[in-house]
Parts: sequence; C-alpha cells; structure tokens
Amino acid sequence: MSVSRCQSQAQTKRKSAPQELVGVVGLEIHAQIHSNTKLFSGSQVGFQAPPNSLVSFFDASLPGTLPVLNRRCVEAAVMTGLALNCTINRKSLFDRKHYFYADLPVSQPGPHLSFKSQAIVNHIYF
Repeated sequence: MSVSRCQSQAQTKRKSAPQELVGVVGLEIHAQIHSNTKLFSGSQVGFQAPPNSLVSFFDASLPGTLPVLNRRCVEAAVMTGLALNCTINRKSLFDRKHYFYADLPVSQPGPHLSFKSQAIVNHIYF
C-alpha cells in the first residue's frame, strides 16, 4: 500500500460523521465477610490477638503449603451475590502473588492471593 493511499484513507475517515459515544460507568465493590477463620487457611481471626499468633504455615508462605478455601466465606459470597441479582461463577481461579515493598520488614514479604480471571460473584444487574 502506498503512502498517498494511506493518507487519503486517513483523510476520508476524518471527514466522515463523528460516531455517537456512549459513556459506561462500572463499579467495583468489595465487602468484608464475617468469618471465624481466614479465607485460605484454618487459622483463627482475632483483631485483639498478639502479632504473629494466628498464623498457619500457609499464611507464612512456606514452600509446599496449599490453600484450603473457607467454605463458609464462599457460601456467604454466593448468598450476597444472589441477593444482589449478580452472576455467580461456577469456577473461580485464584493466583498467589508475592509482593516485596520497601516499607515492609524482610520478614513480611507480603504474599497476596487474588482472583486470576473470575471472581466468585460479578456483574450485578438492576
């Protein structure tokens, strides 16, 4: 394709009528589920507990440890999604990432589990 032909096509596109644009606004909503244990380990949750007293091997990111998903948290997320008329995904994928921040001590590398592609609940319909 020649340069002049590309230029004429670009000019033709600029001269055409502008397309009508429609704005779309999305919201991402997070909620804290009340549970006695953590989401991916059987460790207890306690806000008044001494530091590092409620930590399992998985929480400490020891190699070879695998998560155990808290059934009650999943059920609460699904029930909330149903109440809000959301899409409930039959399959959710999680990804374990390790973040290293300069302001964290070396003993706290900051492991993080996040949804890889699909959350448990999404797409609310009004």
